[in-house]
Amino acid sequence: MSGLGGGGYMLVRPAGEAQSYAVSFGMVAPGALDPADYPLTGEAGADLFGWPAVEGDRNTRGPFAVAVPGQVAGLALARERFGSWGWADLVAPACALAERGMEVDWHATVAIAASAPELAQDPGCAATYLADGFPLATPWTGDAPRIRLGSLAETLRRLAEAGPADFYTGEIARAICADMAALGGRLSDTDLADYAAQVEEAPATRYRDALLLSFLADFGMSPDDAAHCPRINVDGPDLVEADARLPAETLALLEARFALAVRPHGVHPSAYACPNAVVWDPQSGTATGVAHVMSPNACSQTRIGMITPSLNTVLEPVTYALLSDLPDVTAHFSRVRVTHISLGDDAASQFADEPMLAAARMLADARVHAICWNGTAGSWLGPDFDRRLCEAIARETGIPATSATLALAELFRSRGISASPW
Repeated sequence: MSGLGGGGYMLVRPAGEAQSYAVSFGMVAPGALDPADYPLTGEAGADLFGWPAVEGDRNTRGPFAVAVPGQVAGLALARERFGSWGWADLVAPACALAERGMEVDWHATVAIAASAPELAQDPGCAATYLADGFPLATPWTGDAPRIRLGSLAETLRRLAEAGPADFYTGEIARAICADMAALGGRLSDTDLADYAAQVEEAPATRYRDALLLSFLADFGMSPDDAAHCPRINVDGPDLVEADARLPAETLALLEARFALAVRPHGVHPSAYACPNAVVWDPQSGTATGVAHVMSPNACSQTRIGMITPSLNTVLEPVTYALLSDLPDVTAHFSRVRVTHISLGDDAASQFADEPMLAAARMLADARVHAICWNGTAGSWLGPDFDRRLCEAIARETGIPATSATLALAELFRSRGISASPW
């Protein structure tokens, strides 16, 4: 959902000002969207979001997965309100990168290979990413190959020259609509022309000694609604001492506060799942009839905390994919800075106790039930390193800790495996 076809959000605090602003430019469903286009299979999806599965994955792939893009409008609004550079100057670096094409390093090869079956189903994607039907790979010697990303460079040049409005009402908009019509999608010229990004004073909520800035556009509020919306106070004594409550009671308390704060202020019912009435008794501190704004499983799920090296960029999505069939288990990540891997002392020093313990403390704050060091330091520093580290983490946090290396060794022992067949 990133790039020209996606959307996003931006928090801005201009230099010398105390006020922060929220720029919201999320994607919007086409006006002609028909829920009948997305028949459910009755199963859970295997993607990272865990949405209900749709026949043919029509909600995540193909023309029916296309929403009205907001990124161009959002960046243009941010430049207009807060920027000092001209539009063409800002787009120029992106044009240069697109002209060069995408360098195919090892990570790109892995990502493309993992998505090859889906890429092959789309002629445009196949022509771009699957040369002769196969993913490109970096050669043993010489420069890495580059992939020319279709018409991206030409589109960016046009965007730089004609301005951001061209994406929604000009030549680029007409090209987008023509492609959508040819593919049978629902996106129309009216959808593009009617799109508008929003900027507002960033809603702020005080939580203990921190000030949390957020976006209310997510809940369908206009800036005027947001200005009059009561803030949800999560710093009251009933939540500070929430550990004394049952998880379900804390969940009900949060849901009631959330619903009472946003429901009277113009929030569209489709913005969140809250079809039921909310009855909140401030004297007893209980709520009844609260709809599940939040997941009711959130309080009963098993939470696994993972400490991961910063240079590993695939661990999170792979882990979420592996856990997709376990709705009662969630993974939480805390990264440690790792910039290079070697057998030298300088590489080993990256795994000193303090940064590892700092990462573990963050996971402990998230109330995880177990912590796993998901790096491979034990593979060359020896299993004793992992044992000592995990013992230190357990002492520091009071939470059981292991590592990927130790867990794998234990699995082998439990299965009676003492040597590799290779």
